[in-house]
Amino acid sequence: LKVKIASRYSHVTLNLWASCKALADKYAKVNLGLGAPDYNPPVELSKALTSVLEDAISDCKISAATHQYAPLVGHPELISALADVYTTEMSHKIRPEDGCLSVGIGAQGCIFNVINALVNPGDEVVIIDPHYDCYPSMVQAVGAKPVFVPLLPPKSSTDGATSVNANDWQWDRYQLDSVFSQRTKLLVLNSPQNPLGKVYNRDELLVLAELCQKHDVVCLSDEVYEWMVLTDSGERLRMATMPGMWDRTITVSSAGKCFNITGWRVGWCVGPAALISHVVTVQSEVVFSVASPLQAAIGRVFRSELNNIKGKDDSCLAKLRSHVKANRDLAVAELSRMGLSCVIPSGGWFMLVPVAPRLLPLLRDTSASKGPASDVSIVELITKKIRLATIPASMFYSEEFRCTVGHGYLRLCLNKRRETLVEGLKLLEAALAAADSLAASSSIIG
Repeated sequence: LKVKIASRYSHVTLNLWASCKALADKYAKVNLGLGAPDYNPPVELSKALTSVLEDAISDCKISAATHQYAPLVGHPELISALADVYTTEMSHKIRPEDGCLSVGIGAQGCIFNVINALVNPGDEVVIIDPHYDCYPSMVQAVGAKPVFVPLLPPKSSTDGATSVNANDWQWDRYQLDSVFSQRTKLLVLNSPQNPLGKVYNRDELLVLAELCQKHDVVCLSDEVYEWMVLTDSGERLRMATMPGMWDRTITVSSAGKCFNITGWRVGWCVGPAALISHVVTVQSEVVFSVASPLQAAIGRVFRSELNNIKGKDDSCLAKLRSHVKANRDLAVAELSRMGLSCVIPSGGWFMLVPVAPRLLPLLRDTSASKGPASDVSIVELITKKIRLATIPASMFYSEEFRCTVGHGYLRLCLNKRRETLVEGLKLLEAALAAADSLAASSSIIG
C-alpha cells in the first residue's frame, strides 16, 4: 500500500526534533533541551484534582459534569475562573456567558483552532523570528504563506563574549513594515518569547498594534509564559490591552506553562466574542471538548490564586516564577565564570547561549564546523560525548534567517530542578575545557 501523507502536511519535518529526542534518550545524563520541568508541580494541582473526583462520588450532578463531555467552550469552573483572571489582567470586563473564552487541547491546540478559523488559502501570516516551530507549519497547512521578520541581536553581542539582554534584540523597522500588506491576515506574536526570552515593551507593542490596525490584521498573541516575566517588576504587558486591539486580538495561554503540568494539555483562548465564536466552530469539528476533571481542577486552583495573582510570594505562580528566575541568575553567573556569554532572558523558561566559537574545535569534520548547521552538529556531539542534551536554536528560525541570525546558539531550559541545572552546566564546562584544549593544541601545531 503506497499512501503518502496529505500534501498540506508534506512540508512538515519531524526529523530534527525526533533526532534530538532520540539522542537525549540514548546518551544524555542531563537533559536541558526538553521544555518540560523535572520536578513536581505545585501540590495544589493534585489536591484540586482529588477534590474534583471526590465531589463527583458524593453528588450525581457533579459526577455527570465531571465524567462526561464538558461544554464545547469549556468546563464552567474553569471558564468562570478564567473570566475573573482576565478581567483583572486585561482591564476588560469578561463574563462567563459573554463568549470571550474557549478551552482547547493545550495552547498548541488553541493556536491550531485560531489559524484554521481565520486564515484562508493565499493569505499571509507575519511571524517574528525566532518562533515556536508549529506556527509556520499550521499556516502552510491551510494554504497560506508565512512571512518572517527577524529580531536582530545588538552589535555588542556579535563578538560572542558579551552577554546581552533578550529585550535588546530588535527588529529593523523598515523590514517590519515591509512584511505587512493587503494580503496579511494574521500576526503571530509570542511574549514572553520562546526561545529568546524577550518580553515586548509598550512601545514595541504599540508599533505592532498600529500595523495591525493599518492593515486590518488580527493578532494571535501567544502568551503561554505570561506568569514567567523575570524582570524585577514582573510587569505583564498584553497586546489585547493596547489601544484599539481588544477587538482584533486573540490571546492564547495554557495550564501546562502556568503550573508545570504540560501533560494535562489544557489551554485556552481569550478575545472578543466575534472572533472566539469562529474558534469554537473549529473546536467543535476537531476535538469538541477537553478532559472535564482536569479543567475543573485547574479552575479551582486559579480560583484560589485570584487573591494572590498580583505577585504575592505565597502564590503558586509567584513561587514557580521565583524558581526559574533564581535558576536564570545562577546560569548567568556560572556561564560568566566559564568565560561564556549568554542572552539573558526577561521571561519564559529558556536561555540562548552562543557556543559555536568556543565549541567548534570539538568538531573533527571541518566542513561541518564551518557550515550553517554547526549548532546542530555541536548538539549531537555534546549529547553523545559529554552526555548533555540541548536544542540547537536554528530549529526556531525560518530557512530565510536560519544561517545568519539564528546560527550558533544552544537553547537551555531553566525550568528544572536546581541540581539538574548545576549538573548540566558542569557538563557544558567540561565540553568547553575539551574544546579549549583542542584549540590550544592546534595553535601550537600551527
